[in-house]
Amino acid sequence: MNTKNSIVSSLLLMGVVISTPVLAAIEGFEYKNAIGTEVVKAANTAEYINPNGNVKLVVSAGLDRKLRVEVTNGSTVVFSSDSAVIDISDRIGFQNKEFYGKKIAIPLSNDGPYTFKVSLFSVTDQLIDTWQQLVSVDTMAPQKSTDFQYKYNSFATGTIDVFGVHNFREFSVNGISDNENGSGLSHAEFIAEPINKSSPLLSSSATFDPVAMKAQINSFPSNLFPINQNKYNVGFRIYDKAGNYSEMTRVSSINNSTYPLILSDVWNPMTSLWEPYVSGMKVYENPTKFRLQRLASDFVKYNGTEYGWTSSGILEGEFVYNEIYVTSPAAYTYWNFLTSGGYYTNYHSTQPKVVLAENVEAGPENLSPMLEYIGPNGKWSNSSNMTLSKPFTVTKVRGFAKSRGYQQKVVLGGQGSCLIEPGETSCEMDVNIVYSTDRGYIPYSYSVQSSVNGNYDGRFSTHMGHFLTYWDFNPSQITDIEVSSSQIIVSVLDQDRVNDWRSSMWVTSGFYLDVTLNNTTTRLSSNSREQTDYNRYIAKFSLSQLPEGLLDVEAVVIDGYGNEVRKRVLSRYLNDKTKPVINLKNTVTGLDLVAGESLIGLESIVIDVQDQSQVHVDSVLLSGGPTSDSVSLATRKISEKSFGLEYPRIFPSLEDNESYSLKVLISDIAQNQSSKSISFIYIPPNLVRLEPLTTLVVNQRLLNTNNEPVSRIVTEPLRTNDGQLATGEQDAQVTLRTDASFPVIVGGATINPGQTVTLKLMVNELGQIDEAVYPAVSGVVGKASFLVDIPQIKSIYGDQSENK
Repeated sequence: MNTKNSIVSSLLLMGVVISTPVLAAIEGFEYKNAIGTEVVKAANTAEYINPNGNVKLVVSAGLDRKLRVEVTNGSTVVFSSDSAVIDISDRIGFQNKEFYGKKIAIPLSNDGPYTFKVSLFSVTDQLIDTWQQLVSVDTMAPQKSTDFQYKYNSFATGTIDVFGVHNFREFSVNGISDNENGSGLSHAEFIAEPINKSSPLLSSSATFDPVAMKAQINSFPSNLFPINQNKYNVGFRIYDKAGNYSEMTRVSSINNSTYPLILSDVWNPMTSLWEPYVSGMKVYENPTKFRLQRLASDFVKYNGTEYGWTSSGILEGEFVYNEIYVTSPAAYTYWNFLTSGGYYTNYHSTQPKVVLAENVEAGPENLSPMLEYIGPNGKWSNSSNMTLSKPFTVTKVRGFAKSRGYQQKVVLGGQGSCLIEPGETSCEMDVNIVYSTDRGYIPYSYSVQSSVNGNYDGRFSTHMGHFLTYWDFNPSQITDIEVSSSQIIVSVLDQDRVNDWRSSMWVTSGFYLDVTLNNTTTRLSSNSREQTDYNRYIAKFSLSQLPEGLLDVEAVVIDGYGNEVRKRVLSRYLNDKTKPVINLKNTVTGLDLVAGESLIGLESIVIDVQDQSQVHVDSVLLSGGPTSDSVSLATRKISEKSFGLEYPRIFPSLEDNESYSLKVLISDIAQNQSSKSISFIYIPPNLVRLEPLTTLVVNQRLLNTNNEPVSRIVTEPLRTNDGQLATGEQDAQVTLRTDASFPVIVGGATINPGQTVTLKLMVNELGQIDEAVYPAVSGVVGKASFLVDIPQIKSIYGDQSENK
């Protein structure tokens, strides 16, 4: 009501809320973890927890309810307690939600399975509902292992005692396990901490294989080893499903350095001297002799450390030299130089850039293609690579080289040879290379030699490359299929995989579902794929990919050679992709709610759901109103697909801009989710509207000629649920709306805008509350609105009532 001149108008609202049945919900658990480093807020989906001391059970319910919590371990009751009545001070924030309920502290001294049973009561101790959940306590860390392994890629060296990021393949720990009756292992992290250096422990995600019981890391992020050439504690943190972990480490020396190697000199047979190498220089013999140079201080042998080159050479002063011979034109030859920590350099014969002097004859030179063979289709295949998924025998190979003025002999490593006559570029040879079983890889060396009458004459022998042959006749194995309400998980073992530099040769690459609907089959790819070990995979498929209808589903796994394995996943499976239909009903009119309509009490709203599957309420969010609040509501089940709402702290909508918004999220068991929102004007079912009170703008209690307060609250007689008249002091909660123009005084207590104060208000002999109310400050013109709650009406004539 608007005020005029020096008059203050105070609007007082008296709300009486009748409690209704509510479905309590265990929202989750709050506790400090077993090692005491973190406060965990575990959702109600948690199967395992690892508390250090008390566990707080978090329960949501409506206002004016009591909870009885009973915790059992087997048949033994280990905890039982009744809560106080849930009131407006019991608003809880948990898991990104706000709701009314209780946190009950429960001491759990032993590991094992516990059943948490919550019983919901009215304030008159009437049992309304029960809820229970099984959770296992596990505070024991996984068992430790010292079975560490280190693997490197081809050419590289390194050991578990000295290694680095270069050419690293795998660092792992095997033989890990959880305790008997533990929660089971969950995941792993790689950890590294330098010894005797002021640098913190660093970590990176690692792969955990629950079948092999092995944790591993296959590449190192650059920041894991901030101090080069230093000893580190390296290893893993192994976590169980409850959140406990064990650290398993060993001391290894880490060397991430690279080392220079240069082409320094060329031998000149004309002067019998080494000359500095210059790109494009003229050379006087073929093959040509070169020297490669490295610093002696970079060698383990000479620097007195465990870091550096390990391959040998000729020491001259501060350098170490290696002599190599290169035939021009160069082809595929290379030399390998190793270090102690995994770094290596391959020096290729193509790297020196020189020009042959006049009258120096060129060696053999390759052509493209280098070779061809008659393949399984009976035709010549112009490739030096052959991949087979079925048995086959190679019988003919044709070799190529640029024409020369001398005879050239083509040699295919151990399989045969043929002659390219002067001026010619190819020749054919008969071979008998049989591929009949299992899987494998053989590289056949391909060389071209200078020859006379088919015999190598000792001048040139150029290694051009390899005839690379790969075969695999074995499909992978589908070892397990797990179907949940949201996804299909397919576990695969590829027994052909190897854990060394050849790993890329045998790979399982295709993970599919063949879905048949109405005699039509559709192939779906996996949503994600994880490689848990070198030969194990997990492929995941979302059920949302599947079409709607009656389906037959097969898992299909294909390796890189096209070998295929199938396994039935589902037969005659009815896939539901239809979202639930949500109807918000007005129980008074029996009609659908209309946006903006006025509702008397939240019990006027019923959520009706239409769906062919079971449904559950994901969330109900109430927002807006005169205080712009946002709170999650508890629900109660009216029937399998009908739900009512429970009361939060809620103010009436007294102005046009004070409407509430209700957003409902519903899912069915097939994970189809729908939402429905509606705005409405809220009117409490037992709202007592008092006429606007007008008083002077002074901060003191004023009396009229009858010795009564000029402005006061006077209610109708208050009665308990069984009709008994209220007597004595009543515990009342008085809330002043946040938009009040000034603070007020009620029952001698000052209440500021937005504040709730608990007062003891005396009823008179008629069972009425008759209490003075007046501004707490003088001279402020405006309006103030109240809400007064009496959570529990007391009477000497009968039981206490939940009426308010």
